[in-house]
Amino acid sequence: MSVYELPVNNFNNDIQEQIKLLQEQIKPNINPIIEKILPFPYDVNKNILDKLHIQKLIHIYKTNLKIFMNKFIENRLPYFYEEYIHMPSYGGPKKYDSELDYEIRNKKPVNIFYYVRFNDWREIDFYECKYSQPLYEFCNLEFHPNNKHKLDYDMKQAIKYCKKKIMEFDICMCNLNSDTDNDMIMNLSSLDKQEIHRRTNENITIGNEIGDKKTFKIFKSNGAINPKPYYQMKEYIKEYVLRKKTELENIIEQL
Repeated sequence: MSVYELPVNNFNNDIQEQIKLLQEQIKPNINPIIEKILPFPYDVNKNILDKLHIQKLIHIYKTNLKIFMNKFIENRLPYFYEEYIHMPSYGGPKKYDSELDYEIRNKKPVNIFYYVRFNDWREIDFYECKYSQPLYEFCNLEFHPNNKHKLDYDMKQAIKYCKKKIMEFDICMCNLNSDTDNDMIMNLSSLDKQEIHRRTNENITIGNEIGDKKTFKIFKSNGAINPKPYYQMKEYIKEYVLRKKTELENIIEQL
């Protein structure tokens, strides 16, 4: 090395040292425990940690959807089959086979299964719009549909998969395009008529998911409950709703 090259070389070395020092200063602090677990260069460690955090966000996203779906089932389906205890303003508590049973026996309007009007269904139906914001924030993106394609690939797939499961959940309860009568609103709509609490119609026809419609003469001509057909109708509804409950729970388990 010539006497002219030496100062230039030293200068270059100094510059490299300064650059390295500055790079170290701008790196965020990483937990020393993580550095021991991931003893790789900073950029490699960061990529690994980012991927782990993305999977954590996806797990939270799916888990919260499962929670909403389970709450929906817990809030809406037991009405048709779970024992119900009425607490009157006077007298002691009285047991009924279900809340539906309580309302029919006491000539009250039946709270039918028009689930699209329920607030807990809207939490599911609009889940992506309301709860995917943390995924965008992690990717430093504005929370807007136009930025969806810029998300991490795994995030996009998770959103797509959850949307698919929401659709399956919906179709399980309301499938108007099906060749069968697999529509809970239509099948249970016979209960949502004034004739039920006024008892002006003796016969009630109810369908199920296999198109097996049955007619039950649940009221006598004087308006009193006809015990045997009434019991058969309750059991028919209970079995049908419990089968649908199992279908919905199977969809949740796939998340």
